[in-house]
Amino acid sequence: MKLIRIGKNSQSCQIVINNPRVSNKHAEIHILDDGKLLIKDTNSLNGTTVNGRALKPDVETTIQRGDKVVFADEEVLNWAQVPQPANLTAFKQVVNIGSNFRNDIVVNSNTVSAYHAQLRVAKNGTVYIRDNGSVNGTKVNGMKIAPNIDRKLKSSDKVMCSSEDITFRIKPFFKGTSTVKWIGLSAASVAAVAALALLVWWIWPPHKPDRTAVVYVNTIYHPVVKFTNNPIPKEYWNGEMEITGENNMVISQATAFFIDREGRMATNRHVAAPWEELNSDDEVKIRMAIENFLPKTNNVEDIVEFLSNSPFGAKILKYANEKTNDPAEFSSYLINLSKALGKSPYEIKGTIDNIVVGYAGRYYTNIDEFQRCNVVKVSADKDVDLAILQLNTKKTPDEVKFVFDMNNVYSEKLEPLADRLYTIGYPAGLTWSLDDKQKSLEPSSRETKCSKVPSKYSFELQETSVGGSSGSPVYNKKGQLVGILFGGYSIAGGASKAVHAKFLKRMYDEEVNM
Repeated sequence: MKLIRIGKNSQSCQIVINNPRVSNKHAEIHILDDGKLLIKDTNSLNGTTVNGRALKPDVETTIQRGDKVVFADEEVLNWAQVPQPANLTAFKQVVNIGSNFRNDIVVNSNTVSAYHAQLRVAKNGTVYIRDNGSVNGTKVNGMKIAPNIDRKLKSSDKVMCSSEDITFRIKPFFKGTSTVKWIGLSAASVAAVAALALLVWWIWPPHKPDRTAVVYVNTIYHPVVKFTNNPIPKEYWNGEMEITGENNMVISQATAFFIDREGRMATNRHVAAPWEELNSDDEVKIRMAIENFLPKTNNVEDIVEFLSNSPFGAKILKYANEKTNDPAEFSSYLINLSKALGKSPYEIKGTIDNIVVGYAGRYYTNIDEFQRCNVVKVSADKDVDLAILQLNTKKTPDEVKFVFDMNNVYSEKLEPLADRLYTIGYPAGLTWSLDDKQKSLEPSSRETKCSKVPSKYSFELQETSVGGSSGSPVYNKKGQLVGILFGGYSIAGGASKAVHAKFLKRMYDEEVNM
């Protein structure tokens, strides 16, 4: 896959158009491995049209080679400048790596390019890495490799995209090397986590949950910033700023499980609203994006251009124009406003762009193949970390043999170290769950017990929590839902925490009977 940026900025664009009406970063074309082309106007000042139809800002549209693409009503795209997709027939597997959500290995970092690199596996099993001309480069054993040239890899090589170490994530693609084998060599401090990958799926009696009961969840959202000290009246602007653009999308992975035959699935509140529990990497990425969205100049012309190209700037400019007709006052006001925004505290929220789910046992090569769903209910109380999703089809697939019966949840008090409990889900997301050869999605399961006296809302389990496990069902030997995993901690051997199933039943009853 390849990203082609179009605009008048010669440093960041592959197709440069020297026209004052064209924005610095005007549009993008995505070239997928199958030859499909997607175009997006990146919130340009004067717009983009395809065959006479105006594109909506930041909305991808499928195009064909030869379509008439016009930037700012003046500049027609020269298709000769748009490269053809690479011929990959010599390889039995191609793994795309980068920050764009379409990649097979998604690296959430603002220093990693959208389609940063490719891992190419030859038919004889030899593995190559190719840097796609990324901004910050790809390193093998500390040495930056040349762009657009295949570099042969050994399983022992350390590979980094920019400053992000992806060595662990590419291990499964080496012949004779599995994720399980490599995890077994990791430090003793993560031995409990590695044990998850060593478990072998057992055969379930028909009346108990099987692997089809759970789904992999992928949530993509973009941040929304709420400035605490809004410097202009609320009727002009509510103080919220959307951090748009593909590079600012944030991705989270989790688990959900079916609770009826109408496509409803249970998971966590922080899966439906992942910005409420940001990990450190995502928080740094978002805060850096916020800084990039704020003007950093005392030049009024630059501030006006910045605001004209920002999703909230038109409202601010409208207020500034109505506030004064004096050019000096107008300039002074915008400069002071810019400084006020830069100093204002803010809180991070978000808007979901896409939630998709993947089914156990199915074969996937791209996230676009997953099925779309929506958030239909979220717990009002953050202490009850629960949410309900529903497939857009509003029908649970026929291949799903088991759904957790909300009329038969376990609501008795748990006793520490008494009853055997079980969990099933997608710890570490696709890294552990997607079979490296067959591309088949497979969940992991574990036997455990309650480890301490439960609290009002939750209980602890004898297992270490791993990112991606959130939303996994906890059930007993009768197949009754006991709880829903939502997090944990790794100190003192590690433990996971789960919400009592009775709270999910209450939510479900409210949703169905509303």
